[in-house]
Amino acid sequence: MTIRAVSIIVPDEETLTVWIATAYDVCRDELRREPDPAYLASMIHVAATPPPEGGSKEAMIRVTRLSPEWHALHDRPQLPEAPPRASVCGVQTHFQGIWYETREFGRFPGAFLALLADDDRAAAIAQHQAAGDTHVTMDLTGAYREPAAIYPERLKNGHDWSNDLPGIKARVREAIVAGLFVDIALGGDGRSVNDNPSFGQYNDPVGDTYGHEWLMANLERIVTAFRGDAGSEAPDGEDLTRYMLFRPGYDGVFFGWGDPPGQPDRQPARVLAFGAKFRSILPDGYVCIEHGIGTIPVGEGGREYAGGMQTYDVIMSEFPNWPDRGDAVWQVAARLLGPAYRRPADQPAGDDPHPPFYLAPGTPRGPYVTCAFEFAKFPESRGQIPPDEVQRARDYYRALGYTFTG
Repeated sequence: MTIRAVSIIVPDEETLTVWIATAYDVCRDELRREPDPAYLASMIHVAATPPPEGGSKEAMIRVTRLSPEWHALHDRPQLPEAPPRASVCGVQTHFQGIWYETREFGRFPGAFLALLADDDRAAAIAQHQAAGDTHVTMDLTGAYREPAAIYPERLKNGHDWSNDLPGIKARVREAIVAGLFVDIALGGDGRSVNDNPSFGQYNDPVGDTYGHEWLMANLERIVTAFRGDAGSEAPDGEDLTRYMLFRPGYDGVFFGWGDPPGQPDRQPARVLAFGAKFRSILPDGYVCIEHGIGTIPVGEGGREYAGGMQTYDVIMSEFPNWPDRGDAVWQVAARLLGPAYRRPADQPAGDDPHPPFYLAPGTPRGPYVTCAFEFAKFPESRGQIPPDEVQRARDYYRALGYTFTG
């Protein structure tokens, strides 16, 4: 038997520095992370081994690609090509009007997508695709412990992913790989119990939200994880923000970020501050706000949309529960749709004949987008309205001129 002796190259300081720098490059390119000491040691061993087994960057790449970590990262479905802004901001979904057919719970009104079992989640995503949706909604944290709501108890009790950002990121990724964009609500409804609540210190025990102050303190931590930054809580180097629309909360943001009676109301300033904070973290990202019934943010007669509101991309509207209509629909829709607004037959002829178009100025990144997002979810969640009636409501809003609906 012949034993082949393999000599090891002993580097000088300059050569060792080059090897370490090369290992950093390979790890970042192939594993999408910073190298740990164990990885650096293994790559220095490869570099110190003479060719053909080692001794080169190509050998480092070859050995890295044999690792389970590399295969776990690269053998899974890859992200689609990054979309244009108009696609991510053009929200078409069934926030209401779709009922999930699940193995675990049977049939119930669509909600809590991220909390479903793996097979049920995949089936629900397929239902959205079959319905022609481009987006699905997920919650960073949220529950819905309303007694009359007909959701299964496990789902009503919700889940808080704010301490498990890799977990919610994985679920967001599933939807993106399937070809959908994700509208994510960040749990900022209302005002926080203090300036920086700890995990589980909710301002709303029914909805498990944290509020404005918490969101302002945690926004960078959340966004950088979805962006995959080194040093974040999901440092995988994979940027999902290009496929996501970030929403601070539901209609509990506007109105909801206000002050107690008797104090100056700094709610508009908080809306503008959140938009500016988001834009400072993710300059080219996509952010929206959902307002409550009849309350277009932020109350300056439209002047704000040529100013501070330009940090936002999408204005989502909550409307009265179908079949209720009236000025809370017509005057809001007219101001947000502008020339696209088509007066319905049930709007009195003399009602607000020349409304201003708030969104005319657009943003530095492109036009504002508006969506008739919530108009029948409350009665649907209580089993009071069937999907065909929700569709009649959707048809009404599309007839008003809405291209995008929830």
